[in-house]
Amino acid sequence: MVLTARSKTARRATAGERSRASRSFVRSPFPFRQAGRVDGGRAMVCRAALCWAVVYGITGLAAALTGSSLVRFGPASGPAALDWAVVATAGVAGAGAAAVVRPWGRRFPATVVLTLLLGAAAACVAGSFGLLMELITLVFNQQVDSPLSAAHQVLAAVGAVLLIGAARVFRDSSGRACPRCAAVHDAPARLVRPAPGPAPRSVRWTAYAGCAAFLPYIAMKTAWALGATFAGVTGADILSAAREQGSSGVWPTLEAWGVDPTALCAALGILLLLGLVRPWGQALPRWTPFLAGRRVPRWLPLAPALLGAATLAPYGLVGIGYAALGSAGLVTVPRGDFPSSADALKVIWCGLGGFCGYGLALAVATRSYLVRTRRCCAPVTERREAVPPASGSVRPPATTGRLRAAWRAAHAPVPGVPRWARVAAYAVPFAVLPSGLWRIAEVVFHVPLNESGSGGAGDLPSWLPPQAYVILLSVVSELLAFTAVGLIASWGQTFPRWIPRLRGRAVPVPVAVVPAALGAATLTVLWTTTAVLGIAGRTLQGRPLPEGNPLTFHGWHLAVFVLCYAPLLLWGPLLAALTVAYRQRRHRATATGVHPAGSSIT
Repeated sequence: MVLTARSKTARRATAGERSRASRSFVRSPFPFRQAGRVDGGRAMVCRAALCWAVVYGITGLAAALTGSSLVRFGPASGPAALDWAVVATAGVAGAGAAAVVRPWGRRFPATVVLTLLLGAAAACVAGSFGLLMELITLVFNQQVDSPLSAAHQVLAAVGAVLLIGAARVFRDSSGRACPRCAAVHDAPARLVRPAPGPAPRSVRWTAYAGCAAFLPYIAMKTAWALGATFAGVTGADILSAAREQGSSGVWPTLEAWGVDPTALCAALGILLLLGLVRPWGQALPRWTPFLAGRRVPRWLPLAPALLGAATLAPYGLVGIGYAALGSAGLVTVPRGDFPSSADALKVIWCGLGGFCGYGLALAVATRSYLVRTRRCCAPVTERREAVPPASGSVRPPATTGRLRAAWRAAHAPVPGVPRWARVAAYAVPFAVLPSGLWRIAEVVFHVPLNESGSGGAGDLPSWLPPQAYVILLSVVSELLAFTAVGLIASWGQTFPRWIPRLRGRAVPVPVAVVPAALGAATLTVLWTTTAVLGIAGRTLQGRPLPEGNPLTFHGWHLAVFVLCYAPLLLWGPLLAALTVAYRQRRHRATATGVHPAGSSIT
């Protein structure tokens, strides 16, 4: 018994010494690797990578056993050995992810585990090659060449992200004092985001060179879209060839307007590249309405930048190598749809040369953006405020203008509004927005969302253009939906200053509650009845659905329509809940003798 008590005391003393030793430095927000495993929320990344490896391995095994190729080279299917390579990649990835979260992974050197994770990630990056092209084809043509191959590319891209995240978790959880900077801090510190600043001069000039490399490609595609002739081919020839290959919908519509979709994507890519090297890629500039000075989410530019760099850089490098061999006469370049091989070679240099220059510049800018926006340890002052290190020139905060002040006053809730009411009020305009966008896209921009291809807006008078009617209907719907915000904002309790003779006076409770209650009841009954009868194949009048009704669509046309109009079912119930909360809050204020306060909208 004495020995047992002494051993317990010794264990407690040892535990106390370890606890004091762990508090000798300031702990970072990241968990430490203790007892050979990663604890905390960051282990979820490794577990997600492990689950992904299982799904990826099953997918590759099923494709190998059934003879369905996951990898395609243009119209041709890849060899069956690549499907077994998918299974092997999944096994390597699963072993690396399990070694991070399980205690037995401690037995292996860190270099081995990192090699497994990063090697599998590199294989996944190679497997996702061409995903950007598939996404562009899906957006503008509403179809892909091979759904199975496209699904494999998406799965491989997700795996690359998870495996790189698992490798970072393993590296940061190696038991050092600070997983972020690998040092023992003499003063309290915590992770902060650096202040917005430009990239180094060399990186900026590289980005400008990448933008310039894309200009010949944009000029060539725009010339074809405007009907000009380049490399012996006219714009009409390009459009007819695209239609023969199955292009439909948005692509021919934009071409008819003189806008080439790929040139439009290239222009957006140039904007992305400039944002990666300029301060407005980290914090929105002051000329941005309602969002001036706010931080740009780090994943927003990095997701397309990483995807574009991983696709365009290798594609362009291989392309200019092939073009160089063709220009030297070492290989014969097929003429394809062009009058001669020289014309085809000219187009290859304009296109793939732009891809190569832009892709390499995008990779350099993305690397710089990753480094400059990475959170780092900064000393904490006595007020527990971290001083963010500058990463370049820091611009002063944007000045708040009248428009932004009015926007804030229109949305700011009054004291006493519960959180659920704020969320419900802000959700009502977003629930109405998709249906308006669907109508405008189909009637105004002629996006092929209607299977019948009519693109009409119903029976309208001859003097009323359908485009004007649809735009007016969508704007009025959004304005009516925005009145739900008034049930939580100050302008729903006190008349704003711009209303003559009523400015500053309290809004009578019945004036707000009665219309809101009637509207909630009408909207709930209307949209619920429409949904139930639509599922039954009937209209509101009880007749069968006519041909051309969106509920008679099939495939993705019906899915898009349902996704855009289903949120309207929430409009009535949300408005009813907000009305009840508004009435209760106003009656409580009246019982306590408190005048409804709130600043009016200027």
